[in-house]
Amino acid sequence: MKALHTYLGLGLSLVLGACGSNENKTPVATVAPAKQPVELIELKAGKVSNKLSLTGEIIPNDRANIYARTAGYVKDVKVDIGSKVSKGQVLCILDAPELKAGEAQSRSNSQGAYSKFLSSKSVYSRLLKASKTPGAISDNELDIARNQMKTDSSAYEASKAATRANHALEDYLVIRSPFNGVVTARNIFKGDYVDNTGKILLFTVEDNSLLRIQVSVPEAYNATKIEDNQASFTVSALPGVVFKANLARKSEAISSDTRSETWEFSFPNQKNSLSPGCLPRSP
Repeated sequence: MKALHTYLGLGLSLVLGACGSNENKTPVATVAPAKQPVELIELKAGKVSNKLSLTGEIIPNDRANIYARTAGYVKDVKVDIGSKVSKGQVLCILDAPELKAGEAQSRSNSQGAYSKFLSSKSVYSRLLKASKTPGAISDNELDIARNQMKTDSSAYEASKAATRANHALEDYLVIRSPFNGVVTARNIFKGDYVDNTGKILLFTVEDNSLLRIQVSVPEAYNATKIEDNQASFTVSALPGVVFKANLARKSEAISSDTRSETWEFSFPNQKNSLSPGCLPRSP
């Protein structure tokens, strides 16, 4: 601290000495510096925009992997890859002789149960009519006939349910398209054996009339908004062509692995301009 005070004192003495030595000299005129022009900027509130380039994935609006619901041999294949199909259209037909034999047996059992029910119903009706005459039919005999009729009726209803179940299983032999679309995969041929374990994929049907474009947006841009909710993109298959897609939905969750949120855009594809699997990029 003493050294600092000494330094300041010396500096002050030097300044004062210099002033005293110039008392008899003519003061030198000081030229004022030229004024520099100052440019003014008016600040206005506005939107801050930025262009973000990302890579996404194009997937179909709907996709169904079709498996057999019952085991059998491929009897006929009605479609191939690239075939356009409508909802309910037959894709292939399976053959299962043991299943058809089971349905035939079920129908036979149902017919027998129905005949037995009609017989017991007829017996009960006759006894009921005879019971109108006092002493002709005992109450116990009438009760036995009534119970037998009810038992046969229940057996007949059970046989009908079994027949319907077997018929439903036979319907599984006809493989149909679940919606309008195009067949993008076919993995069976006539004579192939398929089961219902889910290991053999028969067909893949996709609805490509509307495409979903999924993009992983970094967390830092989670709260941003897209102008007009529309994004532009290109694909390598059609260089120079710019497509537009509308923002349809957000996942509303940040992935812990990628620290990004999935945004999904929709692109009407009635003209089949694009195919699922393409990688869209910002133009």
